[in-house]
Amino acid sequence: MTAMTYRRLFLGCAAFAAVCGLGACADAGSVTLLDIDATGAVYGLAFLDLNGTGALDGGDEPLPSVGVALTSPVGGAVLHEAVTDADGVFVLDDVPAGTYRLGVLPATLGDTLEALPSAGAGTLTVQRGDTLQINPGVTFPVLTIEEARSHPVGRRIFTSGIALNARLNYGDGLVHLKGDSLYLRGVDVPRSAITFGDSIRFLGRTAVDNGQPVLTSVTPFELVSQAALPAAVDVTTAQAASARGGPLDAALVRIQHAAIVDTATVNGDYVVTVDDGSGPVELYLRSFLQIGTDLLRPGIGVGIQRSFGLLVPVDDGSGTRWRLLPRGAGDMALEAAP
Repeated sequence: MTAMTYRRLFLGCAAFAAVCGLGACADAGSVTLLDIDATGAVYGLAFLDLNGTGALDGGDEPLPSVGVALTSPVGGAVLHEAVTDADGVFVLDDVPAGTYRLGVLPATLGDTLEALPSAGAGTLTVQRGDTLQINPGVTFPVLTIEEARSHPVGRRIFTSGIALNARLNYGDGLVHLKGDSLYLRGVDVPRSAITFGDSIRFLGRTAVDNGQPVLTSVTPFELVSQAALPAAVDVTTAQAASARGGPLDAALVRIQHAAIVDTATVNGDYVVTVDDGSGPVELYLRSFLQIGTDLLRPGIGVGIQRSFGLLVPVDDGSGTRWRLLPRGAGDMALEAAP
């Protein structure tokens, strides 16, 4: 919440002379104080923080027809309120001198928006004759990935993490984010320059896909390029197929030394079932990656030395299982089968 203060004193000549220490002006006895009262004014622009910066900037939108109020700093009673116009502008005039908090009335926001911390964290003081400009903002909830995974479906939120894959000018719109302890998929993410290791903020809507939390209608914002290079989680093929009981949903994992036991083509993509002896998992090679598949067949003496990939759930009616999605040919290496 930013503030600019302009004093407005309406003084007669005698009062002006007294304040400034000047000699009496002409006919001072006939000059009276014109307008001094114990009120001021507060105005500003209410805005929706659409890019998660926490401040009013070019990525934001004005908030028309919402209530803005000055409240008591103790108890929160509403003392003065106004409604923003079509441009998000409000004016609170004739505000008695005093100390207040300013914010958008929660009742006008519904259950998907909340005040920016800066708009309610401090107090403002109106002095006699003040004109204060305050720009209160609201935003969508800012959640960790762990919180986002358990948030109610259908809510717009901000979350951030480290990108586990690139989103280039091809692909299926998936971008996986790593949080402190869990992971989250963004689906139908617009084409952008996101690459592995970037620190990314997502604005999206919570949803469920194949039984697991995701974000849809995503708008991505790059925070720091190449902020970190997360390591893959080593798993057995059976652990990959179950996402280790669920916590590795959307994670980047690595399997090693697995035999090729079956292949299939599904909607133009090549599916290789592999097993390291613990149980099978499907490597799902998406056609746009153009990974060579000539050697990826059972019975020709070749196995998987290692494969990195993103875990994505699938439910075909027999329960949820996870597939391993390599991100490119570099995620896979072959070896002679034992």
